[in-house]
Amino acid sequence: MKRLFWRAWTAAVVLTALCSCAEEALEGNNRLRTETITADMPEDMGQPGTRTCIDMNSSGNGTTGLLWQPTDTIGVYGQQGTTCNAPFVCQATTNQAQATFSGQVAEGDPSYRAYYPYSAENNGVDIDHLRGCLPKEQPFDLVTGKLTGDYKYGAPVGNTKRFTFRHLFSMLRVSVNAEGTSLEGDNLDRIILSVKDAQGNPRGVCGSFTFSARDGSWDNLTDTSDCIVMPWTSAPQLTSGKTYQGFITILPTVMTGDSITITVLTDKHKAEFTAPCLVDFVAENIYNIPLTLKGFYDNRDKFGYTETELPAITSFGFKVDDNEGKILDKKLQTTASSSSYSSKFVSVTEETATITCSKARMMMTFDNTECFTTLLTGEYIDYRKILPTSSLSEVKLRRDDFIGAIERASLMAREGKNNLLRLTLRDKEMTITANAEVTAAGGKAGYGSYGIYALIQLAIEGGT
Repeated sequence: MKRLFWRAWTAAVVLTALCSCAEEALEGNNRLRTETITADMPEDMGQPGTRTCIDMNSSGNGTTGLLWQPTDTIGVYGQQGTTCNAPFVCQATTNQAQATFSGQVAEGDPSYRAYYPYSAENNGVDIDHLRGCLPKEQPFDLVTGKLTGDYKYGAPVGNTKRFTFRHLFSMLRVSVNAEGTSLEGDNLDRIILSVKDAQGNPRGVCGSFTFSARDGSWDNLTDTSDCIVMPWTSAPQLTSGKTYQGFITILPTVMTGDSITITVLTDKHKAEFTAPCLVDFVAENIYNIPLTLKGFYDNRDKFGYTETELPAITSFGFKVDDNEGKILDKKLQTTASSSSYSSKFVSVTEETATITCSKARMMMTFDNTECFTTLLTGEYIDYRKILPTSSLSEVKLRRDDFIGAIERASLMAREGKNNLLRLTLRDKEMTITANAEVTAAGGKAGYGSYGIYALIQLAIEGGT
């Protein structure tokens, strides 16, 4: 398999001595046919290029393998302008460095430009004003190596039918090693990277934008954020001597003198430090961020490195009456996807609180406060196996009266050891019985001898 080789910088690094940087040129090539485009990466090509996922078996020792995936789709534009955003689907059955894409083009309108990833939102949009979004949250899977926000455009090489794909943005290779720190042995949850300029203002590193598939230019940034979050979907354990690599796509807006804050969150701890950036980020380059946490710990005064233990909340609950659709004076906004779930409280003063959930923990952030909780271990009771799916008799009750009776009777049941309620039907009345044993000092109460019973009778409508 052909690989992506990098040349190390000798004069500049992204983060001071402990956080080195490397710049990589991405090489690739595509071969165009009547209704297919074949993506290739010959070693004699000097042009930068890319693929859609990381080859996790070749991303060490100075190389990074980039592969097409079977589900990848590119958008194709014709030379005459008749073919507009035609979807071409990858025909490979496994991840490949060379893959064929197939699609439909208008007769007499050969393929002229292409872009990745394809989006139906660009149907009817001209080639120079395509819409894209580099998301703030970029999950990374160690098994698939799937990249998030890997935008690129493809153009023919000279007068040939070969297409070369080039990156729009930069990439970060994040390597995490927690040996010798309190995070060792924890399960890695996520990496958070935030950037401020020399004046302390947020530096936009992700957001929505428009771009051209003709020349790869992009502009019109909106909804930007200075923060990128990379959840680790497999929550790997940070065992001794083990280093894990993940990849982040980032806008090439980071400049020399910017301040980069990196937060490492596990299921039990939080590590954080800040370091200056000593290079200007450039598109089509990969920058190494080696997070050997012991090195930052040993130089904690220089980097402001801290390690904190996350508090564990074993239970949490609240009750709000007559506040449908809202939490007190705050409106609850929720977003969800296959990989994450988050909710945001928005008050009339526009102050916000954000709740983020993963497989291992939950985090609530508001003002300068962060609250964490780990999920309880074990499996939730399978109530479907306990509750019967059908019954021989049906009883119609007044719902509010029934719920109120259950609540009052349960107060008695909580004092007992079995926490049970007994429902008895006779004629047109239901009796709800709760038992609580009372034990005298130095003595033992028998069942019913010192029992306290709550009897609540309800009329049954219609006698059914």
